[in-house]
Amino acid sequence: MSNPTLFGAASKFDFSSEPTVQKNVTQEKLIALKQASQKLLSQKLHLPGVALANSPASSLEFSARMLSTWTRLWRWLAALVLAITLSACLPAERTPINITDLAPMEGGLPPRANLKTVSGHSAEILRIFRLPAEVQAKFVTLISVDSRGAVLLWDLPQGGARQLMQLQSGIGTLAMREEKLLMAASYDSVVRIYGLSTGTEIASLSDLKARVVSLDFTPSGAGLLIGAADGRIYLWNFAQELRSGGRSNLSKDARQKILESYIGPAGLVSAVRAHPLGRLFFSGDWQGGLNAWYYYDADLFKGEYDKNLFGERFFGNKAIRTLAGRPDRLSVDHLQSSADGTALLAGMQDGSLELWQVRGFRRSAVQPAHNGLILDMAIAPAANRVATIGRDGRLVIWDFTLGMRNDGGEAEGKIDKVMEVSMPEARRVVFETTEKVVAGTKEGRLLEVSIIKQAA
Repeated sequence: MSNPTLFGAASKFDFSSEPTVQKNVTQEKLIALKQASQKLLSQKLHLPGVALANSPASSLEFSARMLSTWTRLWRWLAALVLAITLSACLPAERTPINITDLAPMEGGLPPRANLKTVSGHSAEILRIFRLPAEVQAKFVTLISVDSRGAVLLWDLPQGGARQLMQLQSGIGTLAMREEKLLMAASYDSVVRIYGLSTGTEIASLSDLKARVVSLDFTPSGAGLLIGAADGRIYLWNFAQELRSGGRSNLSKDARQKILESYIGPAGLVSAVRAHPLGRLFFSGDWQGGLNAWYYYDADLFKGEYDKNLFGERFFGNKAIRTLAGRPDRLSVDHLQSSADGTALLAGMQDGSLELWQVRGFRRSAVQPAHNGLILDMAIAPAANRVATIGRDGRLVIWDFTLGMRNDGGEAEGKIDKVMEVSMPEARRVVFETTEKVVAGTKEGRLLEVSIIKQAA
């Protein structure tokens, strides 16, 4: 057993496939047709046959000229309809969002010398985040947040803590986009986003009518998934809102695209998780529902031609949502996606772990993990390894393997225990490396645990 080190005092679809584009019409031809249609629209259409009707010419000549005129008219209309129809095949042009324009990283985190040195947390740790290599210095860097709103920066293995910023107390749930140094915190039905490089709030959302239960950033860092107590999942495209100068500067349709809502879960949305490849996300609810969703703009045209038929932009049909075939109604309390996006792990209300294969969205393995609730779970960034902390006072490390065969057939996956440690005070966990985890306690301490495989 490793001794902890104390710091401080519906229907299935294939998610792996990409939409195909017809190859027989090039984008250049489509653009040319669109330009031609605009030119035709700008020209006046002359109907000499109308003037001829009042002239003394013979009726035969009149009929022939009228036929010629209307033939030309119908050809023009047919060309116009074709050009407009084909122009709809062009992908929507969107300005790429550079999130660093919204929250300047200024070379990364603030200089350590500018931050106050502290002994550690004085309240329960709510979440721990590990920064990726590109925004670290020469140390492994963790960021932890406690129930009083203190945000601390830790450089390991020294274990020294510095206060990065102070959030408002009363935090409900937290999320972080580590690569962008963005943190989101909920306060009942209000969500705030902070830039850790500057220590300031950069965006706020107060339009929701229900309590926020779960949060997760999209992979780009430009959007935030919100699971709410009203049974909806919201996607807040806050980066687009900031780039436009606020929703008041946008049209009604554009404002509704800033805050999309997805309807489907039967009860409170207890967990949301973005897929690392960005095309879809997952949600779990208190009624045992596990859902996979395509974002509304995951289609070929980036949602450009979606129609708003109900006065409020929401999506919930079978074309973008698949409900997993779970056999019970146990609450889905936690969701984690593997780094390569092939696996999804769900922490259940009864303390069990479920391993789901994303391709085909089928359950690959089930493992009893804890006696009672799972308080927290984390997945290793570069290995099929997951850590869980339960109300039974145990920290357990697991390795998982999907049941995939070389011939494409299905096989059962596995969730194998690597080690466990008795840690009744632990509440939160994060991987420091593949071979080490750090646990946060109710008293505000951080404990480092080395992973040593135990004999079966």
